[in-house]
Amino acid sequence: MSTEETAEKQRIPEVTMPMQPVSARVTRRFTGLAAFQRLIALAVALSALVVLVFLFSPRVTVVVTPTARSLERTLVIPLPAVAETNTGVPVRLLETDVEVSASTPATGRRQQGVTAATGTVILFNETEEEITVPAGTIVATDGGQRFEVTDTVRVPARQAEFFMNVPVGIKAGQVEVGVRALALGSVGNVAAGRITSLPEGPSGLRVVNPESTRGGTERTVSYATEDDIETLRRQLSSKLRLEGEKLLESNAGAGAYLIGSWFEVQETEFSARPAAGETAESVYASMKGRARGRYVLIDDVRRYARTAAEDFVPTGYSVLGSPAVFIEEESKTDDGRQLKVAVRVVVSGSVDEVAVSRLVAGRSPEQARRVLLETGEVGDMQVSGRPRKRLPSWTPWIRVVVAAPGDHEAEVVDL
Repeated sequence: MSTEETAEKQRIPEVTMPMQPVSARVTRRFTGLAAFQRLIALAVALSALVVLVFLFSPRVTVVVTPTARSLERTLVIPLPAVAETNTGVPVRLLETDVEVSASTPATGRRQQGVTAATGTVILFNETEEEITVPAGTIVATDGGQRFEVTDTVRVPARQAEFFMNVPVGIKAGQVEVGVRALALGSVGNVAAGRITSLPEGPSGLRVVNPESTRGGTERTVSYATEDDIETLRRQLSSKLRLEGEKLLESNAGAGAYLIGSWFEVQETEFSARPAAGETAESVYASMKGRARGRYVLIDDVRRYARTAAEDFVPTGYSVLGSPAVFIEEESKTDDGRQLKVAVRVVVSGSVDEVAVSRLVAGRSPEQARRVLLETGEVGDMQVSGRPRKRLPSWTPWIRVVVAAPGDHEAEVVDL
């Protein structure tokens, strides 16, 4: 080495740089590469997701309503005599007090006296002493018609009769007095000469009416008869049963069915007024009783029918809602009663959404609806979403919604 080179080295100081490990430089390089790769993968995934959403997001919604079919069957439901026995339809007991009343015109007719007959009688005294006859003294006919003397009179004693101062006979003392019939009405109108006796005295007198008695009047009146009262009893017995049935049905509620053959009414009291024979224009009567019955709830009958429907509904169909039931008749059995019930259930078949989307793809809404209706399993179809002349050909763009059919859409069929 020359002197100049040696001097140059002495002027420039040496700087020693620290050296990094090779592994640290490699790690940093790969870390950056991995982050870049993750970003690329995320971008690809997001792009793929956007493509999938675009490809498989429904563009229209097709709402299909399955065809509703109505099945009708007749069920016989047993009802045991013992209410506690469980047959699937519970039998409930009910009783209540009942009272009814009624009236009817009295049918009895008879004549009733209004005024008493009056007249005069002559009293004859056959004794030798004057006889005083007080007012109210009774005189009568042989037939028993009685009259009373209206005034107090004195009947003179008998006297001898003379002709030219020669006695020729004995003449009874006599006096005329008014009388009035004790009984009102025409019964007191008697002919002349009929009043002939003084049943209660005084003795020594004779009596006779020289003229007929007159003025006794009467009118027709009504009175209660035994037939009137018996007629009311029969009417009230029927009315008690009807009213008892009405009360039990009311107490059971609108959703109950009263079993007629288990209904009974026991009469506990009957009264009528007036009594038979008494004067009256009308007869009034009342009756009390105890009504007892058994009933079932229509909801219980529907639940029984809903369970029973599982046995006759064809496979692949499901029952919609609650069955409609109508109790046609009831009958007696050895163990109790049974109800004959007409049942109507609405069913629908299952709809395959994928098959529907394939059938309607690429068709106009009118064509799609016609094709679906022709299958017999779809009762209606509606398209919602952006209006289009044709439905998408790509089935993922078609969203199918199955709506529940209404009962009013059902047709009666025999499946």
